[in-house]
Amino acid sequence: GQASNEVTTFLNPATPGVFTVPPTGLGPAAALHADYTPVTAAHPAERGETILVYMTGLRYVTPKAQAGNAGPTSPPTVTKYPFSVYIGGQQASVSYSGLAPGLAGLYQVNVAIPDGVPPGGSASFEIAGGSARNIQAEIPIQQ
Repeated sequence: GQASNEVTTFLNPATPGVFTVPPTGLGPAAALHADYTPVTAAHPAERGETILVYMTGLRYVTPKAQAGNAGPTSPPTVTKYPFSVYIGGQQASVSYSGLAPGLAGLYQVNVAIPDGVPPGGSASFEIAGGSARNIQAEIPIQQ
């Protein structure tokens, strides 16, 4: 029946979280090649290739979408706040970021693997914007 003390809560415009396989939040990113086959150690991404990475927490999109509905395909939604993507420490080019078309509650970022990423093994995947940053996922890179 009494008011508590006042508390200030800070909100980021976006708090990105990359889905991983397995779904532990660490390790290989949930990513697809342009032909919708999974990016895996057995089928890694190539330098210069654009891949589709799935995540959460990119927050507002335009045009607005109804919560709980699948992401629209025409027109697709795009994220409102800017962010940067780095793969293997190299800044990557983002060609699309918004709700995953046809899927509910999922964001999709289409990103090109920079030519400067070393071949073979896994490269870190980092997404940063505002004061939020996530660098817990990796992308397997072709030898």
